[in-house]
Amino acid sequence: MMQLKPHKNVLRITAAAAAAAVFAAGFSGSAAAKPNPERQKSETVYAVLSNDGAYTGATVVNCFYTDGEIVDYGEYASVENLSGPDAPVIDGDKITWPAGLGGKDGFYYQGETQKALPVSFEIAYSLNGRTARPEEITGRTGELKIDITMRNNTGTGETDELTGREIMTPFAVQISFSLDGAMYTVRDIPETASVVKAGSGYTVAYSAFPLPESTFSLMLFGTNMALEPISIVAIPKALPGLDTFGDYIDIDALTSGADDMLAGAEDMKSGANELLNGLKEMKNAAKQTQSGLKSLASGASSLENGADALYTNIKALETSADSFYAGMSAFASSFASFDTGMGTLEANAAATAKTISDLSALAAGVDGGMGQMCAGLEGLAASNKTLAENAAALAASDPAAAPLAAGLNAQQDAIMNMTSSAGSLKSSSAQLGAGLVQFSAGFTGDFAAGVSQLRAASASLYASCLQLLDGAYGIKSACGKLRGAAGTLSGGADDVAEGASEAAAQAPQLIEALDRLIDGMWRLKDGISDLDEDGLRPLKDDFDGMQAYLNALSEKAESYRSFMDGRNNASVQFILKTKGF
Repeated sequence: MMQLKPHKNVLRITAAAAAAAVFAAGFSGSAAAKPNPERQKSETVYAVLSNDGAYTGATVVNCFYTDGEIVDYGEYASVENLSGPDAPVIDGDKITWPAGLGGKDGFYYQGETQKALPVSFEIAYSLNGRTARPEEITGRTGELKIDITMRNNTGTGETDELTGREIMTPFAVQISFSLDGAMYTVRDIPETASVVKAGSGYTVAYSAFPLPESTFSLMLFGTNMALEPISIVAIPKALPGLDTFGDYIDIDALTSGADDMLAGAEDMKSGANELLNGLKEMKNAAKQTQSGLKSLASGASSLENGADALYTNIKALETSADSFYAGMSAFASSFASFDTGMGTLEANAAATAKTISDLSALAAGVDGGMGQMCAGLEGLAASNKTLAENAAALAASDPAAAPLAAGLNAQQDAIMNMTSSAGSLKSSSAQLGAGLVQFSAGFTGDFAAGVSQLRAASASLYASCLQLLDGAYGIKSACGKLRGAAGTLSGGADDVAEGASEAAAQAPQLIEALDRLIDGMWRLKDGISDLDEDGLRPLKDDFDGMQAYLNALSEKAESYRSFMDGRNNASVQFILKTKGF
């Protein structure tokens, strides 16, 4: 035979199990508990149910603690004084007992009735998976399943307006079993039930509020089975819901919290609007940057053309020009690096402009020196010409002076050749100076101004990004990297043109990414609105509706003052048991 392990809830002693044990112990008493001081009496309803839960009648024990005349209501088949010999006066459903019967020991009387119980029970058994009657189970061995269905019969069709639930008098029902540990092993019970292992036996307890119905199933493995009576206790009691947990739950705080959630949703919608506006500003800044990058590419192309024209004549400018850093890195997540690069580019452009200006000044100095040299050669030519003419006149009278005249004439020719060459050199020098001046103006006006414009756009975009990042849930937008290298003035200009063009080509991707992010923010905003309208507000309505429903049930439980007659003012309890087998 397979060895079965006890159910995992065995040995887990709970308040529900202890309460069930107390209720079960109270079933054996013949008198009711002392009534609630706020009520006139207590009613304890005792009934023995068939093993299938069928009800045929009950004994109602009424208890009073009063010295005055006792008036009670209820239709009984028979009435018996449990405290003495006195007899009542019965007038229809009105029962009157003489004064002086009560006191500290209380006055008890009981009546028999077949009035239907407010809670009914159906009990079904199965043995080894097949439906069985109790007499078919006695003495057998196998797997026994017991299903108990509880129904609340106090509904009148009245429903709660907000929740649509039927309003009825709530009853707390406790069911308990006493099982012989040598006969039974508990195999399975609901998580809400408990098992107490006491000595060689088990006590199984289950609590429920059938509204309108609740089912309890117990799985056992038994040997030579018999079953002691099942004990059931029921009392009218408000649900352990929001209204009965006042010591543990701050209802006002819950209501306030629901309101705060709704207000928070409004704040989220407002924040989403602000974030959308920020993203739009960022998109505009990206477009401005794209325009600045195009200006930089155009300026770099102009610089490249000017540098190529000067490359063969001014190698000193080529070697003195520093390469400058124009790479773009981490466009959305590292605008600071981009801004620093723009600052370096701006500084290098200024230095280059200074170098060109210095070269222009040097060229102007060379041009001035060439002018002085040309003037000196012209003066020398005039002086030599005078000497040659004087030598020719002397040679005419003195043949010995003829060689001197010939030498001076030859020297005159050489001086004239030098003067002509100096004039050509002077013209080249002037052209060089004019070219440098023109390039300096173009460099400063186009490229340097473009760099400054891009630097300003970068700073503006960086500031906008910082402002957006502070309020956009840490959103970081990674952008494409724009890189370019600057070497010598001729080669570096080409790299700048390529880098700026590449950056301008990637800018639309950034703008497209921002468009997707803006679209996502629109969807987020719509989602927040849906949460507000379809989630939080219905949740608050459900909360308010459940609170009202629980309040209505509490009122029903409070107003249940008698099983026998609503004119009585009693505390009521039902103590039931099955016959057992």
